[in-house]
Amino acid sequence: MKSNTTMNPSYERRLSKTLPQVHDRIAEATDASGREFESVRLIAVTKAHPVDAVSAALAAGLTDLGENRVEELEEKVREFGRDFATWHMIGHLQSRKARRASQLAHLIQSVDSVKL
Repeated sequence: MKSNTTMNPSYERRLSKTLPQVHDRIAEATDASGREFESVRLIAVTKAHPVDAVSAALAAGLTDLGENRVEELEEKVREFGRDFATWHMIGHLQSRKARRASQLAHLIQSVDSVKL
């Protein structure tokens, strides 16, 4: 990881409390549907959160991160590196920003037009 950002302890506390609950809910849903827990990809949406929140997510073992603005994705990829996480572009994507998003994100979850 490129970042020298120090983590905000409140993000760490919040994740340590809520992440096990999320994993439990995923386990319940996969059990009920007959799927394997490992078949589900948990994407931590970091949109509108500062880089220290991303640091906490990565430290908690979350490696799939979602952004809905190309500018924020660019900032966080610059801070942490493209290959340190699997970056997802979520939400509406403007066609004029599609090329840049495709260079930054590993997956674009929001292709909503043929033009894109």
